[in-house]
Amino acid sequence: MAGSRVWFNPGVIGMPANDGTPDGWYGLIKVDGRRLALATRRLAYDFTAAARAMFAHASANDYAHALASGLWPSLDILPSAERSVAGNPIEESSRRLDLGG
Repeated sequence: MAGSRVWFNPGVIGMPANDGTPDGWYGLIKVDGRRLALATRRLAYDFTAAARAMFAHASANDYAHALASGLWPSLDILPSAERSVAGNPIEESSRRLDLGG
């Protein structure tokens, strides 16, 4: 939270979380009175079929490998701190914020 603004990023659209698992992620936002609840959740899907379709059309093979491995193809451009945690599974999380008032 920065001042009165909240930035919430549950993940990279169309990519695994770079945690070595093929799952996607989504975010939940709920306003309950003066409280804001934010949560990230894992989304299992048929990553094998998605990767197979990408390989069959020879489109973005690096990204097809990423769907199956759960690791991004561009690790070399990440900051060292983020690169060092690649492949470590992350957990779902929740956070509540008081909106004040």
